[in-house]
This record gives sequence, structure tokens and C-alpha cells, in this order.
Amino acid sequence: MRLPTERLLLSPYTPEDYPALRTLHSDPSVTAYISWPPDTPEQTWALLERRCAQGEPPVEGGTAMTLAVRLPSGQLIGEAQLRRRAPEPATGAIGYVIAPEHAGLGYATEIAGALLRFGFESLCLERIIGECDPANSASRRVLDKLRMRRVDHVRGHEQDVVYAIDAERYETSNPTRR
Repeated sequence: MRLPTERLLLSPYTPEDYPALRTLHSDPSVTAYISWPPDTPEQTWALLERRCAQGEPPVEGGTAMTLAVRLPSGQLIGEAQLRRRAPEPATGAIGYVIAPEHAGLGYATEIAGALLRFGFESLCLERIIGECDPANSASRRVLDKLRMRRVDHVRGHEQDVVYAIDAERYETSNPTRR
């Protein structure tokens, strides 16, 4: 599976992604707003092996797909995820991570927009949510740009802000819809 955006390609992982993935997953500024602490080299390698072994990310019957985010050169600069939320099979959740040196360039909005398009237009999801740490103002701005509405706080590993958009609102108002 490949999801192109205007400037990026979301695609499966390869073993050659290890150095960039290691840098991304060991950077405290990246992991500050997400649910995992910085990885050890062994944890990053095990994660990459699992992602490479999954081949084409599960979509229809699976619960999640995680894709590498690449520049046209093939360089990995982040990750993107779309997962179904149990027990609501028609609801998905998006997530994205960008390397700090590529932050502030609009890539996160492109990634999240591609995930929304795929979730609504290919998977026929009825609702997609995005969760972020309340202190992560950049991620909140991305979700706002996508016309997602703040709906709730939830308790998980930490308290997150939850945004959502339903298929009807996406169809009528989302700027990333083609």
C-alpha cells in the first residue's frame, strides 16, 4: 500500500529504514508527546522487524496500519497510523510523528489528510478521531486545520485531547478532500 500526498509518500517499511527510525524513536523531543518513551536500539530493531514482516499493512480485516512517511528521495521522516477503534468498527483513529528537523513545514497536515481520505473514502469509516497531548499545540493546530472538532478528554497513558470528524462533515468541509 502506498498513499501519496503532494510532497510525501506513505509506504511500507524496509530494513533500510532502521537508522532513521532509530533516530526518530530515540529522540526525547519526539517521544515527549506520545505514549512511548525513547526506544533502545533493540526495541527499535524489533519494531522494524514486526513492521517489515507485516508486509502490506492490514486494513480491511486488521486493526491498524502503520506506514513510513517518506520524502520523494525515499528518506524516512516520520510515521503515520490509521487504526480501527474497538469495539466501534466504523470508527478509526489517526496518528502521526514527524522528525523535528521536518516539523513546521505542513507535513503533518498532509499526512493526517491522507489518512482521513483513506479512512473515509476507501474504508468507509463513519468517524475518525485524533488524540493529542494538550501541551502539543502543533498537533492541535493540525487537527483544527482538518476541521476536526474537539470532543472530549480521555484517560489513557496520559490525559489526551480528543478531536473527531464524521464522514458527513468530512464530505462537506474538509480542505484535504480531493
